[in-house]
Amino acid sequence: MPTTNQAAHTAYNRVNFPNFVCNHGNWDIYASATGHCAAIPSEAGEKAGCRASHFGDMAYTRLVLREEIAQEEAKRSAERQDAATV
Repeated sequence: MPTTNQAAHTAYNRVNFPNFVCNHGNWDIYASATGHCAAIPSEAGEKAGCRASHFGDMAYTRLVLREEIAQEEAKRSAERQDAATV
């Protein structure tokens, strides 16, 4: 059975990775100011026992989560348009 570094799990948090990128299953993907990403459990993920972990950099994240990122960008664009019409 592999061992886990418990301290590493706590380093991957929304303080160190404040920029929401997209949701991916039980995880929300966040980026740091330096472009590194972390998979942080969503509320459902926490209930399922998921733990936070490193998720590569933005180039890797864009490559493997292209669809999820496109959906999130479309959602944000629509929200900006709605806000502009109010």
